[in-house]
Amino acid sequence: MKKLLYFLLLISLFSCSHSTEHTSNQINLFLTDLNKIDDLIKLEEVLASKSAKAYDLNKNIYNVIAKIKRGQIKAKELGAFNEQTTLLFKEVEEQLKIINFPDLTHWAYTQIGFYYYTYNHYVESANYYSEVAFVMDNHPEQITIQSTDIYRKIGYFYGTIGKYKKAITYLTKALQLTTKDNINYTSLLNAIGNFAIKDKQEALAYPYLIQAKNLSESQGDLLRYAKVLGDLAMIENNKQNWEKAINYLEEDIAISKKVDDKKNTMFALLSLAEVYWDKNDIALAKKAALEAFTYTQSLNYVKGFEYEIMSLLLEISIVEKDERRELLYRRNLTTLHEYINETEGEKAIDQINWDAEIELINLQIEAQRYHYEKINYQRLLFLSLSFSLGCILVFVYRVYRKQLSKQASMYESNILKIEQEMAESEKRWQDTNHSLDSYKDYLAEKTKQINILEVELNKLKDSTSVKSQTERMKLEQTISSHLMTDESWYIFKKTFQTEQPEYFDNLMEQFPELTDSNLRVILLQKLNLTNQETANILGITIEAVKKTKQRLKKKYSDTYDQLFS
Repeated sequence: MKKLLYFLLLISLFSCSHSTEHTSNQINLFLTDLNKIDDLIKLEEVLASKSAKAYDLNKNIYNVIAKIKRGQIKAKELGAFNEQTTLLFKEVEEQLKIINFPDLTHWAYTQIGFYYYTYNHYVESANYYSEVAFVMDNHPEQITIQSTDIYRKIGYFYGTIGKYKKAITYLTKALQLTTKDNINYTSLLNAIGNFAIKDKQEALAYPYLIQAKNLSESQGDLLRYAKVLGDLAMIENNKQNWEKAINYLEEDIAISKKVDDKKNTMFALLSLAEVYWDKNDIALAKKAALEAFTYTQSLNYVKGFEYEIMSLLLEISIVEKDERRELLYRRNLTTLHEYINETEGEKAIDQINWDAEIELINLQIEAQRYHYEKINYQRLLFLSLSFSLGCILVFVYRVYRKQLSKQASMYESNILKIEQEMAESEKRWQDTNHSLDSYKDYLAEKTKQINILEVELNKLKDSTSVKSQTERMKLEQTISSHLMTDESWYIFKKTFQTEQPEYFDNLMEQFPELTDSNLRVILLQKLNLTNQETANILGITIEAVKKTKQRLKKKYSDTYDQLFS
């Protein structure tokens, strides 16, 4: 029986592998034909002339690819983020769930992600690219449909959001899969060099850029040649070889204007302005920046560059002491900042949490992929796997319940121990002569105990269970009961007056406007308690302590130090 099951498993796996490879090959053939088309009319003609059957493809797979191509052409025609393309891609996502062919999903997600990336919607783009990047790193054998295109596009995205090493890794892989006569080969060399410069790896960048320069020149690709010159200028500017950098950029600008590429002309002019600024040639920096700004008015999706240009013009206006223009630029920068912050600015990029959140998403994706593949490709083993999984789940559940019980017991024991220690500390304080030294020891013990309780409270913060909420309320009550009360504050203040009368009297004479809450912070800090310890004792946040001290410093700027001396 075991041998029969093993044999059936091998047959199933071989059949699935062969089927997947065949389907991927057919999709690549279909895409090769579609990639030659750049308008919707011609696309519909080709789709009408060749059905899914002609490519030996499932009809749903055929329709998904056709929708993606329609969406891409529509976006290119409009040159903008648009509702038609977005709706088509949303339909594709729903169909992919039904098709359940991971290799196709990875390719489709790359295309959808690139659409959002092209129009500076980085957060939305990351939602698609994070899944594909995980597969590329852990299961590259699943990247079977236009693998070069996938590595290239995701490499560009990672470089844009500042993950230069990861970008270089993916672009290098794409370069290895690309022949030198391919249109993308030179652009890949250029991109690797560009991201290496930004990653402060100029020694790595230079040979890639020189190779890209020579190839683009021999192929007559003037625009790519101009872009490479711009990157070489960055290297020379970093070395303060300003004249060489300027020569590169002037040639870059001349070529870009010749081929009528406004975006690259604008970028080259901005780079030239920055070189002149670094060189301290304010007049030429201003001239180049103003010319760069004129191009932004006729281009779409260059608000980020417009912000950079405006920032440089603001710096120039400050140096020139031109208050009118300074005010104008500040207003424009505020408006631009609000516009780009949600899409391509720091806020958007920060939102793409590439550490904890992406790791969690990847694990969920892997589990989901594994689940779908088992259902789709190994139906003969479904019953046996379900039984085994059920046994494992029962075992894990029992272990989990046992662990929970153990943790609950340890938790209750720890909380009880802390409460006892707090009670003992309170009793020791009541039994002492209430000196400042004894009070300082007492406060040190108390703030340490409150810290431990705060940690336990944070563990319960996100839990929604009734038991956790009850424990949380109990902890909050315990913490509140051990904060500084009006009575304990009165005792503490009287002790301070008794042991340090000269300091206390001077404090009240020189600063008669101090409130009671001000005085609590000052006297506790006088005992050398930290901001955190002071906050714990008073039951306020550390920010509240800092703000109190800031207000005092602002109010008594000249005599602030005397508050604590």
